[in-house]
Amino acid sequence: MIFRRFDFSTFGLSAFRIFRRPQIGSLFLEHLWRLLALLAVVEYVLLVMWSRRRTKSSARAVWIGVLGMAALAYLNVSVDTPREKIIGVCHTLAALVDGGQVDRLAPHLSTDFKTQKLDRTAFVERVEQALTRRRIDNLSLRGFDVVQDGPIKATVVFNAACGVRTSDQMFDRLLSRWRLTFRLQGDRWRVSKIEVIPTPFSPLRDLSQWLP
Repeated sequence: MIFRRFDFSTFGLSAFRIFRRPQIGSLFLEHLWRLLALLAVVEYVLLVMWSRRRTKSSARAVWIGVLGMAALAYLNVSVDTPREKIIGVCHTLAALVDGGQVDRLAPHLSTDFKTQKLDRTAFVERVEQALTRRRIDNLSLRGFDVVQDGPIKATVVFNAACGVRTSDQMFDRLLSRWRLTFRLQGDRWRVSKIEVIPTPFSPLRDLSQWLP
């Protein structure tokens, strides 16, 4: 029988190696509907094989497929990947800036944070000063590109849009592009560096334009 000759240990090792690839891991753990579609195809193949050869081995394979679908679906909704955690931190920082809660920024910055020659404490103070001079409204982020540079370092680039009001200027929708460097400290991803990326569609060329 085909299932009796099948080496499940070899298959498991191969599946594990495939799962470790970033693209496959993203499919399994970040995109539930894609995962379910893929598993449905696999289960359909198993059912076809069972219908043609109704043996205990083929029936067992079908049930293994069903249990595998359930296990992977549970993993999908219960496990956050590093990419999801990093994007979540970005959204948290945006919400804090939008809400003027600058005092809550520091826990999301790494202990070795350095930007514009500012350490973590000095940076938070400068942001607080900046927000006394301008008002940020409806800050939104999109277009995330996350690259993990090893087990404890990652970089994310994204676009931001917000309304900005000062005493003499008003932008209904100011566009900008940012690069944040992350470092894993303990079990949390924290920002170690913040940069503005100059783009043709944004007047913001450097972080010094925004910080006083």
